[in-house]
Amino acid sequence: MCGILGILGRSDEANFTKALHTLTHRGPDAFGVYAGESITLGHRRLSIIDTNEQSNQPMHFTNSNICGGGGAK
Repeated sequence: MCGILGILGRSDEANFTKALHTLTHRGPDAFGVYAGESITLGHRRLSIIDTNEQSNQPMHFTNSNICGGGGAK
């Protein structure tokens, strides 16, 4: 099972990363962070079926300023 963390508003990068790593037991295989102007999102990934690195989250869409979760390729 994966883990997610989100904070509305500005967050301290070091403290956010420390908090995200407390979820390592939920997703030890990879992690990702998106820091915007008014939100910070973090994801811990457990790779069981889909081990492709392109499936890491949050996903950043190359032709736009959109960042999102699963389902986009």
